Amino acid sequence: MELLLFKISIVISLVIFLFYLIKISYVKAPPNTAFIISGLSREPRVLVGKGGIRIPFFGSVVRQQVTLLASDFYYTKKQLSSDFCYTTSDKY
Repeated sequence: MELLLFKISIVISLVIFLFYLIKISYVKAPPNTAFIISGLSREPRVLVGKGGIRIPFFGSVVRQQVTLLASDFYYTKKQLSSDFCYTTSDKY
């Protein structure tokens, strides 16, 4: 009877450990974030808006925001005028 309880407790602990390992291995990337998973494979995997599994202790996850940045650029451009002369204009 004691041997049976011992075997059942080992099986239950292994199942709990397996579920914990799966829980920490699964990563889910939101739509505006890219997860770059590197590890045992040669090329890293990129997850954008989906889930994937990484190998714990061997793979790492880098989180990168994928959003548009609004910025103003100031530049000077030479344009050809109606008199066929190059003129300089400032634009924002």
